This record gives sequence, structure tokens and C-alpha cells, in this order.
Amino acid sequence: MKSSGILDLDLLKSTLEECGHYIQRDVLPTSSLEKLTLLLKENIEADNFEQAGISRSLHQTTNTKIRDSKTLWINDWSEFKEVEILLTDIMLTLNQHFFLSMKRFESQLAWYQPGGFYKKHIDVHKETRHRQVTTILFLNDCDQGGELVLYDREEINKIEKVITPEAGMLVTFFSAQVFHEVLETKEDRFSLTSWIRDDELLPFQSF
Repeated sequence: MKSSGILDLDLLKSTLEECGHYIQRDVLPTSSLEKLTLLLKENIEADNFEQAGISRSLHQTTNTKIRDSKTLWINDWSEFKEVEILLTDIMLTLNQHFFLSMKRFESQLAWYQPGGFYKKHIDVHKETRHRQVTTILFLNDCDQGGELVLYDREEINKIEKVITPEAGMLVTFFSAQVFHEVLETKEDRFSLTSWIRDDELLPFQSF
């Protein structure tokens, strides 16, 4: 079935307020998902993906005991207007509802090969303190392995949700509130992760 791509913004607001995360299937048209997946596969073939680090900073390090995946930052949204509109709608809606001041987002494609994983972590620390909201858009189905585990925002050792990746499913949560992990994958797992931030991108900064 083809997706028309409609995000329920009212349900997004109420569910985030209630439990800190929101899950919705089919948030983008199928054509947009196919375009993102094609971009991902083209960059895999071109060997443009890099081993993911555990901190996006000048001091970023790789530690395959904590995280084993590859990533590619997206800097140009001109070919992906539907995704840009989706993220902008989320940003503006949550700014108004939660009195936030988010201004921009940063996004990366993630590729987990069989055996890949990301141990339990949170998306906000000293070097990523401006991240307010995390979104994860799954680009393919994973029948086994690669589940996204969300932990309760009050009891951080209590599992709140185990999510099996489905193409077109979007998971949204507060970056500083929800610990999460990716269980070991049994097959390739493709996704687009975005962080909506409350800082400006200065002219001399780059991804």
C-alpha cells in the first residue's frame, strides 16, 4: 500500500507530553522513502559512509564496543523537500506547544550491517546539549534484529517500548529524556536520524 504521508501533529503533541515519545507509521509518501533509500545505497556503493562515532565533536572517537554502524551526514535538502517540510512541521508545532525555541535540525543516514548495534545511550551530553528532539525514520523493514528499544523517562532501567523497524515509520522523542538502544541486527538496517536543535548554525560551522 502506498503511503500518502500525513503526520498527526495533534497526537504527536499529546503523546510526547504524556510519555516522552511518539510512533507513527507511513509519515512520508512512498516516493520520498524510495528516494532516500536510493541516496543511501548510492553512497554505500561509493564508499562514502564512515564508521559512526560516539560523540559528534572535534574529539569524536569510534568505539565498536558501544556502537557499530556507519553514518553519512546530509547537508543539502534540495532534493528531499518532503522530509524538510516534515521536520519543519514537527519543529514549529513542538516549539509552540512546549514553549521551545528550536531553530534548525541536523540529519544523518545510518547503516547498520548484520551484527551492528548501539548500546543504551542518550542523545544529549556536554557536546550535544542543544539537541531537543530526536526523530528516527526507518527506511526498510527488519523482520529480525535491529529493534529500537526505548526506556521509560522516569525509570531509565525500565524498558518502555521495543520497536521493530518498518519502512516509513517515524519515532520521535525528547533527546534529553529518553534513553534508547539498537539491538544487534541480523540484516541491513537503514534509517534517517534527525536532531532538532535550539542553536543557530554559525557561518564558519560545518557538519
